[in-house]
Amino acid sequence: MPRKINTKVRKNSPFRKISPLYLIILVVVLLAGWAGYKGWIIAALVNGQLISRFTIISQLEKQSGKRTLDSEITKVLVQQEINRQKITASPQDIDNEVKKIENSVTSQGQNFNELLSGQGLTRQGLREQIRLQLSIEKILGKDASVSAQEIDQYIKDNKDIFPSGTTADKQQEMAKQQLLQSKINEKFQTWLDDLNKKAKITRFVQF
Repeated sequence: MPRKINTKVRKNSPFRKISPLYLIILVVVLLAGWAGYKGWIIAALVNGQLISRFTIISQLEKQSGKRTLDSEITKVLVQQEINRQKITASPQDIDNEVKKIENSVTSQGQNFNELLSGQGLTRQGLREQIRLQLSIEKILGKDASVSAQEIDQYIKDNKDIFPSGTTADKQQEMAKQQLLQSKINEKFQTWLDDLNKKAKITRFVQF
């Protein structure tokens, strides 16, 4: 014979101590929590049909997951090498570079903040990119040098790039900086490849 289930709440049960008001408050809190955090689970509703956040993340991973992961690995490798060599870029140097970029943008009639926003960047993000760039230049520029002959040849081959009225000394300075930057860029990929070969990298996801 089946045993009857006692559906009555015992007199000493803790549930008897919970008033209807507390239950209502609990339900309201839970609903408020769902409203506040449902964006973590649901990306959108289309005529009642759910599009989950996981679906969006999954599609983004398929489209650019490998490129994004490679980029993050590169940043970590570069930063580790910067730390190992105890290289630093001073806040003043970073400020100077930001100012140069901002002046160049505004001189062309563009809004600097709008340009950053359009590229998905903030000022802090730009400063971080500049910090890495300056640090890399310090590492790779140690052995880079430019001869007077190279500078003269560069000026001769690129007369049109210098603004009207640029003095000879300024042309020499600009040419030297451009040549040094070009040599650093040429060394960068080889340097990065070497960092990758020496590093122990374990990928837990494959795209």
